[in-house]
Amino acid sequence: MCDKYKNIKRKIHKKARKVKSCLDKVFFETKQEAYQKNQSTYLCKYCGKWHRSGKMTEFIVETVKYKI
Repeated sequence: MCDKYKNIKRKIHKKARKVKSCLDKVFFETKQEAYQKNQSTYLCKYCGKWHRSGKMTEFIVETVKYKI
């Protein structure tokens, strides 16, 4: 069975991935500017600039949310 919306869905997922990994984040010109303790940095394949990973921030928010 053929999915006639396969190409449209692929484009939507690709755009959503770009928004989540690049467009919604702050960018930095150099790796040194992007550095922050307890966060990793990466060179973005979409814009060619540096971003910080939000994993540490996400962890802190979850920890504070469930703190007794």
